[in-house]
Amino acid sequence: MLLAGTEVIENKCTEEQSREKDRSCAHKFLEKITQPSANCSAELRKYHECFKNFTLDSCFRDYLQARPDMRQAIGRMAGIKSQLHRFGRMMCGILNDGPINTTGLPDKVRDMLKCKPEYFDKAKDCAKAFYDKYIANRNSTNLCKSYMEAKMCNGALMKQHCTFERLPPIDRFNPFCPNKQDPPHPKGGAEKAYTSGILTSMGLAFYLIF
Repeated sequence: MLLAGTEVIENKCTEEQSREKDRSCAHKFLEKITQPSANCSAELRKYHECFKNFTLDSCFRDYLQARPDMRQAIGRMAGIKSQLHRFGRMMCGILNDGPINTTGLPDKVRDMLKCKPEYFDKAKDCAKAFYDKYIANRNSTNLCKSYMEAKMCNGALMKQHCTFERLPPIDRFNPFCPNKQDPPHPKGGAEKAYTSGILTSMGLAFYLIF
């Protein structure tokens, strides 16, 4: 539950449930837009609606039945959250998103975004580094590694600027690899342990920016 002033905003979804739904929506979106015949704008719209509808109709349904005047604020929060998936938006040609505007959102609704404004500014750089390679050659076998590195970049930023109840499990989904999974690290020992830590933070990255 969240408090807005003295009011309780009841969220029936756990952080894990929201993350898994967002991940499911994002996986479908990314698989679609890597197909040559995909209509990227239409698929991006479907992705936005997938997570937004889940938030409104599953997580806050009971609360919004009692407080329909809050539907716009919570819907706006869910919409902002889905638009933070920079990689997919860039792959659809949306390169110059303006700053995230949370003006007018109640404090506790704004807190659902989980990350400080610094994250949203810096995350674009991680996405842009991958996008430049993607747009230069969409069939390059190097995209598998580049996408993984971009997720690692985002994961490091999230550890700095975002707050979660607990770290999510590793998400190795990668639509640019032959088996749609990040490749295993070729070395063991301390370096492997370090990489595993970064991959854990990549689960965070997928939650908000893919």
